[in-house]
Amino acid sequence: MGLRRGLAASRRAGRRQAGYPPGASPPPASANPRNGSTGKTVKTEDGPVRLEVPRDREGSFEPILIPEHARRFTGFDDKMYPVVFYDALRVKIREDAVVRNKAIYLAPGVLPDGTRDILGRWIEGTEGARFWMKVFNDLKVRGVADILIAVTDGLKGIGEALIVALRIPVGVDR
Repeated sequence: MGLRRGLAASRRAGRRQAGYPPGASPPPASANPRNGSTGKTVKTEDGPVRLEVPRDREGSFEPILIPEHARRFTGFDDKMYPVVFYDALRVKIREDAVVRNKAIYLAPGVLPDGTRDILGRWIEGTEGARFWMKVFNDLKVRGVADILIAVTDGLKGIGEALIVALRIPVGVDR
């Protein structure tokens, strides 16, 4: 079940890579339009699974979860999070006899088996790329190897930090 959801997210990333929605005509300046998909069967712990891997004319699309010629999928690493949510809770904190507005940033994640885990919480007055780099480096030190889908609500600087720290492609899926 988790494999199919992860592959669906990978396909959505491929659609974003193409630069136009599925079924639509490519923009006139597009030199690399979609070119259908190729089917393959992958052996998993639960038996064979049939996959449809998207293609493009240049052959530049590279699947993330199951690389190009791979025929086996042994399961997710236990430090891979298919989905992680990043959000802030605004609170008033008394600091040096002064009440200040601060944000508590939370990172709840969902493991491949569906269980939930709080990856961390951070208290910060402001947010930005520097703060998010600190958060993602902290997660890497804690052993988080990969995040498939990062869900945010437009937090400042988070996209750039995801790209740099965790090498996660960033796109908006609406």
